[in-house]
Order: sequence, then C-alpha cells, then structure tokens
Amino acid sequence: MIARDILHHVEIDQTMNEIIRTSKPGGTLLFNEVYSHSVFKRIRYSRFIDKWLYPKMASFVYKVKDPYITEDEDRLTEVEVKQISGRLGQIESQCYFNAFVTRVIPEKFVWVSKLDRGLLSIWTPVSQLLGSRVLMSGVIEKG
Repeated sequence: MIARDILHHVEIDQTMNEIIRTSKPGGTLLFNEVYSHSVFKRIRYSRFIDKWLYPKMASFVYKVKDPYITEDEDRLTEVEVKQISGRLGQIESQCYFNAFVTRVIPEKFVWVSKLDRGLLSIWTPVSQLLGSRVLMSGVIEKG
C-alpha cells in the first residue's frame, strides 16, 4: 500500500486500524509525508516566523503568496511517525529529507535537493530533527 501526502490529514490510529484490516498479511506500507519535528514545529508557528517571515518566504519557495493548505493539514511529528511505525512489523527503510528544500529553497534547484538529501543521509542522527519529509516502508502484520 502506498500513501503519499495523506496521513497528515487523518487520525493515525483509526487509519492504521483500517490499513491493517484491509491489507494482506506480509504486505508493505510505503508512505512519504510532510514532517516536522516538534521542536521545529514550535519554531515554525512562533509569531515572528508565522506572521512575518513565512509570508515573505512563501512566494519565493512556493511561487505563490498563499500556498494551498487545507484546514485539516498538519505535518506529522516524530510522535505520529512512531505511532505508525509501532503498528508495523519490520521497518524496511526510513529516511528524512528536505532540511532546506521546500522550507527556504524552492524544489526547482535540483542540485540543492540532491545535496540536501545527501547531507541528511550522512547525518542520520540529526535527520529526524532537521527533515521536513519522511519516507518509510514497513511490513504490515495482522493481529
């Protein structure tokens, strides 16, 4: 099962119950989601960032003044990623990426994206803190 940019819109426990219920035993869940460690989430929603800096950066990073974000949208945190991984059997892979890309640098700079991803793969211990996306796959186990 593949989930891209959907889990941050739903209630994790209910959704994982349904994924496990409807999946074959031994199947794989692969998800790629927007993510923010709770430390960076507090910084992101501080008055200075949220009300002053973010509106100025949005037009540069996203090419629009007000990027489309739904009311139910909230980046996954490390707690929610742990909730998801805790419901899976073996975790086959897990990586965090985009420390700077899509935060302060647009995705159009491919070489920066590659550098960003490469640095976080080298700095694995801090990638969970710095990444703005999480990619994980794990085995779905019933029961």
